[in-house]
Amino acid sequence: RACLLRVEGQPVLRVEGSPYEMGRQHGVLLREEIRALVQRVLLLANSAGSDEAAFFGGDIRRAWQTCAPHIEARFREDLRGLADGAGLPLEDVQLANIFPELFHCSGFALFGKATCDGRLLHGRILDYMTYAGLQKFAVNIVAIPDGGVPFLNVGFAGFIGSVTGMNARQIAIGEMGGRGEGQWDGVPMAFLVRTALERAGTLDEALVVFRDAPRTCEYYYVVSDAKLPDARGLYCTPKTFGTVAPGERHERLPTPIADAVLLSADERYRYLVERVQDGYGKFGPAEALKMMERPVAMDSNLHCVLFDAAQSDAYVAIAADPGTERYQACFQPYARINLRAIIDFRPATETPSPLQGEGRGEGPAERDSASAPSVPTPGPEHAEGVISAAQVRPMKPTDDPALAELLKQFEPPPGEFAWSMDRQISSNTYDVYDLRFPSPVTTDTPENNTVCCEYFCCRGDQQRPAVIVLHILDGKFRESRLVCNALAARGIDAVLLKMAYYGPRRPKEPERARRLMQDLPTLIDGARQSAMDARRLAGWLQAQPQVDAQRIGILGISLGGFVAALTSGVDGGFWRSAFILSGGNLEQILRSPAREVRSVRDAIQAAGLTIDDVAARIALIEPCRYAGRIDCRTVLLINTESDPIIPRENVQALADAIGGVDIQWYPGDHYALLWHVLDILGRVEDHFAKP
Repeated sequence: RACLLRVEGQPVLRVEGSPYEMGRQHGVLLREEIRALVQRVLLLANSAGSDEAAFFGGDIRRAWQTCAPHIEARFREDLRGLADGAGLPLEDVQLANIFPELFHCSGFALFGKATCDGRLLHGRILDYMTYAGLQKFAVNIVAIPDGGVPFLNVGFAGFIGSVTGMNARQIAIGEMGGRGEGQWDGVPMAFLVRTALERAGTLDEALVVFRDAPRTCEYYYVVSDAKLPDARGLYCTPKTFGTVAPGERHERLPTPIADAVLLSADERYRYLVERVQDGYGKFGPAEALKMMERPVAMDSNLHCVLFDAAQSDAYVAIAADPGTERYQACFQPYARINLRAIIDFRPATETPSPLQGEGRGEGPAERDSASAPSVPTPGPEHAEGVISAAQVRPMKPTDDPALAELLKQFEPPPGEFAWSMDRQISSNTYDVYDLRFPSPVTTDTPENNTVCCEYFCCRGDQQRPAVIVLHILDGKFRESRLVCNALAARGIDAVLLKMAYYGPRRPKEPERARRLMQDLPTLIDGARQSAMDARRLAGWLQAQPQVDAQRIGILGISLGGFVAALTSGVDGGFWRSAFILSGGNLEQILRSPAREVRSVRDAIQAAGLTIDDVAARIALIEPCRYAGRIDCRTVLLINTESDPIIPRENVQALADAIGGVDIQWYPGDHYALLWHVLDILGRVEDHFAKP
């Protein structure tokens, strides 16, 4: 009954039966895709929090816990079957399926006088996180539930909810996210859409589902019924349910058009209105598809769908790789998927499959627990110890007298130091600890004298590599946590080191903290201190029994990339290094017009310092001065081609100083790496996973 088809180049998954059966069929037939996507989604969600309270998936876990009482048993069974079929922990599958509640596109329905023949055409434009690579896991799921209405869900492997769908009763639905994140005491949006698809045979029945259910956050919907034909726009919050009829004016939709429901925002709404007005009365499927192109679709256009429900047709386009030109879904080929044909499809021959032998409604707890993967035991809640003087990490020696004098300023004071760590939270395969130890540098800011780290420690006693991760300028640690999560998921311990004067190391007085971050001497002293802290952390890692002392690496991003390059050069003995958005010749960068260095640049000008003054003062922390001590074979260097903050010549200067490192270039400016984050994480994981 279940099968995986390919229709005009796109995957179509057909599932049928009880909730558990449909989930397990989904899990078995798309096992590898589901495992990869769940890992990516959790990786992003676990690092999405912008503050300590949201750290490590706090938001996504709270979303699930708050929504869980409102999730029907049939959806829980579907998730259980999916987890069993894919061989994943049920918790991971649950959290991945609640992900749409964390991040909050355009839609329209045209019929009657608006179309060329009166038929209803329902367009759905999903603009959502193309940089995350979700398009690689796009799949069209045709579900035939026992006792429910068959439906098409234009979705993704491993997701049982729907944000874009059409059922066999000619009901179509598309969702648009608004605000209200955190208001999760209701039915998750994607499960609410699926409920309407499974149960509604008329427009009114669909509207009742949205009206009467406890709702979350703020969402907008276009719901249509091709039988009438008719459609409604919906505005929904936990406390508000509003509708917009065709041709009805709303303060947020100021240009009503007869026989049309148009939902979008800002300039995209204006473009959508203009296109409908220009083509009014002439729209067929081809014209409606053309209307969805940019700028109605956003740059992040993940999929575009046109439902011609009276014909059981859905025209589906999925985004390409964001690194390619015109990658948005609206520019890609559309596949025509006929819901009725998939419902009626039967394989020509019956062949044994992993799905056979599952009776209807089966899925007892004893089989679930037997098939679920085992979860390693968490580490201790608290640990502490002392690193002796004999365990202090030595520097690579040098024969250069001038360099030797510089290196002396990075030597820690002699003696031992104490450390302690407390477990903060756990995933299924690793724990995250708050690790603290004294800095080898004592400053007049007491908070700054304790090094604060987040240690992502993999479960188990097996020896593995470990990587020190240094963060960007904004000090919110999101990007660094993303890297740490990715490495730990790959079985590599990772430690986010909060550099001098960042996070809990900032002075408590806001004005003093602001002055310090604008001060050139503090920048120099902070970089030196952070390099010494990182070397002390490397020595601590060497002493941990679960860490392979010969495989300790370092990685930094942007500001952290400079400090990581400095640290790696000073130390001379890191197993592998990765510098992302980093370069050399710091004095040039500090004098650039980039807004990110404006405060330091202004301080330099206010102090009346010359170019030579700046170069002399900053020589101590210039990465190129020490880069020749790094083995070029151990370096991963990643930058963007049009970065105004770290120009190509500065990147090349660092690469040349190390000794011929190949630079991995990505298109765009300093912030364009966001669009390639998963590709970059893959490179980083592979770099540090090498034997």
